Amino acid sequence: MKRTHSNLSLICLSFCSAARSSALRLIITSLLLASNQLWAQPSDFQPRLEADASDPKSLHSGQTTSDQSEIIQQIYQLVDDRNPDLEFFAKVLQSKDIHVVNSAIVGLGRIGGKAVISSLIPFLKDDNPILRQHAAFALGLTANKESAHYLWQRLEEENDDLVKHEIYLGLGNLGQNNLVSRMLKRLTQEKSRTAQASLFQGLAIALTFHRELVDDYATIDYQRLLSLFAVGDDLAARVGYFLSRIPGIEKRIQSAQLTSLISKPMSPLARNVLSRLIGKVSAEDKTQNRELLAWLIEQTENGNLNERIAAIGAMRNMLDIPQALIQLGKLQASEHPLIAQTALNVLASSEQKDANLISLFKNQLKSEQDAMVVEALKGLVKRQTKNEMSWVVKLFKHPSAYVKIQLLTLLNNKKEEDFSNLIQFFSGDPDPRVSKFAKSLLAKEEEKPESRADSPSFAQVKQVIGKKVTLSTTAGDFTIELLADAPYTAWHFVNNAKEGHFNNSYFSRVIGNFVAQGGDTIGNGNGSSGKTIREEISFLKHEPMTVAMATSGKDTATSQFYINTARNLHLDRNYSIFGKIVDGQDVVYRMIHGTMVKSVTVTN
Repeated sequence: MKRTHSNLSLICLSFCSAARSSALRLIITSLLLASNQLWAQPSDFQPRLEADASDPKSLHSGQTTSDQSEIIQQIYQLVDDRNPDLEFFAKVLQSKDIHVVNSAIVGLGRIGGKAVISSLIPFLKDDNPILRQHAAFALGLTANKESAHYLWQRLEEENDDLVKHEIYLGLGNLGQNNLVSRMLKRLTQEKSRTAQASLFQGLAIALTFHRELVDDYATIDYQRLLSLFAVGDDLAARVGYFLSRIPGIEKRIQSAQLTSLISKPMSPLARNVLSRLIGKVSAEDKTQNRELLAWLIEQTENGNLNERIAAIGAMRNMLDIPQALIQLGKLQASEHPLIAQTALNVLASSEQKDANLISLFKNQLKSEQDAMVVEALKGLVKRQTKNEMSWVVKLFKHPSAYVKIQLLTLLNNKKEEDFSNLIQFFSGDPDPRVSKFAKSLLAKEEEKPESRADSPSFAQVKQVIGKKVTLSTTAGDFTIELLADAPYTAWHFVNNAKEGHFNNSYFSRVIGNFVAQGGDTIGNGNGSSGKTIREEISFLKHEPMTVAMATSGKDTATSQFYINTARNLHLDRNYSIFGKIVDGQDVVYRMIHGTMVKSVTVTN
């Protein structure tokens, strides 16, 4: 997930401790993709059953010696300092204690860079699959493309599906030209569904974070991939998700090919992905849009929350059909705030310029929900010239600082016209947050550089593990339990709360079926604590209700964090998951952007 900047899109990690242990092997049903047989029943990547040495919770177990604790603490402190003390790590990696070795391997991956690669390579060949798994994970984090060579090399010999999972995700993270073509050639070599699903997840990650990759997308057998997606379970959904990420997919797939899928039984995740594909393909090939729209409308009425939101988003390119406009008009008046926000956002971001739509937006300026007012503002500013914006005067006395800051941002970003006189008026706003922001726009102030936050010793850091943090918001209260997988991140989150960075901060980016991102101290997406912290990427998956730090590059997290409200496959191995929502999940699912944090309480 990226911290939102005015010209940066937020991408935005999941819980379920994947790859946390060993000895029991996952039994996978083998089926060649080359044969057109159906895949076996889904079985998502299961954790190993041996304690994971990268987990600092092991420090609290009876199995941990004082020597082991001291060494692991040294590892964590060196990693937080990004200090690749190769002499120290060389000694530690020779330890007979697998907990220590795994902690060192993961630590080197988090430090990253070319210097650590040679220390990791030997463990890719180890007889112990746990060590190979950790080494593959670490190499995928190094951000050095040389690591890809060794991962490909290991892939030719590897038989363990959990090790392959880390290799494929690592290759996706590292990114290489022709990666898609090279991976797809391996499909017939992968006999287990689990390994095949890992391959497609790795490709989805690559196309999310490496959009510049060069490949020959014309040679892909799209019908074959659609047949695999048609199996319709959660593992098959990874195929569909990869397809939806392919550049220009709307020119590769025909709408008739998707029409054949809408009658097939699918898991909720697969239906979400199908909606996403329909949204892409319908922009180019409109021949089947009425039939596809009928299916989407059914999803908006009968699906679960995420299915409904995915279907609403997919209507974006169908607004030339009256039924789509009618349905969205109905949904923007929904009692569920997130459904209403999503529907209004689709209308606001469209190219429709109907007079009735302008009237709808103006009417929503009276909404008591800040998010609805802001979506209406987006629709109006997009469609109207300065001379048509007489409604702006009514917002001078709007009670919400968030609404005013969002309006100022929209006006400032509309470069075709000069809105400095309107912005000047807000520089005298009685709310200091608004006046300060308006003055910064007029002065064309650049964002202040962020400095690195100081970290205490690991002995202090680990004291926050297991603590609970309750955020009281304008939408209600929810509680985060802090996890051991990212202890420094958890400590800094608590420290941000104690320093007051979350008080009166906003959830400025809430996208249904994706994430709710908070910790914005301004309200325009750019607010932060001003101090950066190090990443602690782990084996945890981006599952619903896991909490992670937003970044705009390696080691750039500040105060902005996000809550996963869906299974975000493409974010795995890219952000630091440090918590999970243990109370108030219903509040999270009803939050919309503009939700403000009133206070934060930390308890044991």
